[in-house]
Amino acid sequence: MTPEKQKIFDTLWNRMAERGDFPTLAHSIGHIVGAVQSQTDHMEKLVSAIISDFSLTQKVLRLANSAMYAPFGGEVTTVSRAVLVLGQETVGHLALGLRLLDSFKGISTDREKPKQALAQTMLTGLVARRLTENTGVRDGEEAVVCALLSRLGELLCVFYAPEEWQKIEQKMEAEKLSADAAAAAVLGISLTELGQEIAARWGLPVKLREALKPFKPSGSDQPLSHIGWLQAMSAFSGELAHAMASKNPALAKAATDRFAPLVAMDIQTTRAAMHTLSEEASTEGGWEGLADVYFHKVGEEKSGKPADAEKRLAAGVAEIARSAKECAFPVLLGMALEVLKNSLGCVRTIAFVLDPASGGYRARAGFGEPLAGKLTALSFEGGFAPDIFHLTLSSKTPIHIENAADISIRSRIPPWHRHALGDARSLMLLPIFLKERAVALLYGDWTAGETVPLAEKEGQLLRAMISEIQAAVQLV
Repeated sequence: MTPEKQKIFDTLWNRMAERGDFPTLAHSIGHIVGAVQSQTDHMEKLVSAIISDFSLTQKVLRLANSAMYAPFGGEVTTVSRAVLVLGQETVGHLALGLRLLDSFKGISTDREKPKQALAQTMLTGLVARRLTENTGVRDGEEAVVCALLSRLGELLCVFYAPEEWQKIEQKMEAEKLSADAAAAAVLGISLTELGQEIAARWGLPVKLREALKPFKPSGSDQPLSHIGWLQAMSAFSGELAHAMASKNPALAKAATDRFAPLVAMDIQTTRAAMHTLSEEASTEGGWEGLADVYFHKVGEEKSGKPADAEKRLAAGVAEIARSAKECAFPVLLGMALEVLKNSLGCVRTIAFVLDPASGGYRARAGFGEPLAGKLTALSFEGGFAPDIFHLTLSSKTPIHIENAADISIRSRIPPWHRHALGDARSLMLLPIFLKERAVALLYGDWTAGETVPLAEKEGQLLRAMISEIQAAVQLV
């Protein structure tokens, strides 16, 4: 981007910062993209990035359990399992697409054109998802992300340069120019360049940024490259979305006749899928209502142990049993932490793992706040000490402490825990043994509201979960 274009973009970016209501998404997207691209610990990072957002977690799990993904692993109750059966890139793109949609829907506006632009973006994402349901799942999720991102430049102009956008529209109509050409003439920078610059500032991969370029047929009979396919899918989804929103079947037919053969889709099947999508929208109060259904509108997370904790815990234990033979010990620990958090409502879950060199136990994984950046400071020594951690290891039995403030318990809580996790009101400790040696200790706590009791059946399920993990470790 030239210095002149960069100056134009910076002006628009500053307007965004002043308003503060456009989905910059930098923090959330950075976590998701970084996790997908990481060569080490990618699963833990990706799972943590997703489950830190309750709404996003529920939507990822809902889609992972949809008919589209059913052949890949049956019922999925944890994001960890979703990553195992679908792959990190698939789940990463799935989460990224959902996060974009959530943010777009979160923008409030009382102006008609921004409302229309947002609605069109939502519909473009819906169409892309429906078109790719019979495509490989990894590529399908990537195509949805690209379809959503393809409208970023337009959204930026509509929201933050309304006067300039009006001139762009007038130029498009009067001179029959493309949106990119009209924007370049009015602003000095095209919509595609605007979208790519936003994507770059969000830290999105180069491949996705390249896929934001307008689709240009090569004119040859060679099959499209992957980036070419993504570009074509974005263009196809956008044209179909426009045709459906304007209720213009001729435009939809023309788009399908043009693009379906290019992206290796059957024309009749595509038409039938779009007809079904339109019918669904009519029964759900329009496209926005359908988006809520399709992408699962989720309420706020409630603190404390869920009412259906036993059911959730049983499903989590069953999932660990299914996964035990196909994943490494650290992955199983992460899955167990997620089960504890999702089923029992723990605020924090941590896995303390034996350090063979020192004989002590160090936190190697954890979910919940405020753990970010603090795990490396959490550890306790080996040997024996009369505190709850060592007593749990020596007894080889899970311990649940309903009231950590009880006078009989306070003397058994070590100083390091009081300092780092001292707001815990209730907590539990689950030891994991390999050949009579404790190799890990799972920790979970609750920090607000009433103290949290555990029912007898829940205790049995926790012991069953530990047994499944221990049995898997013995086989390694």
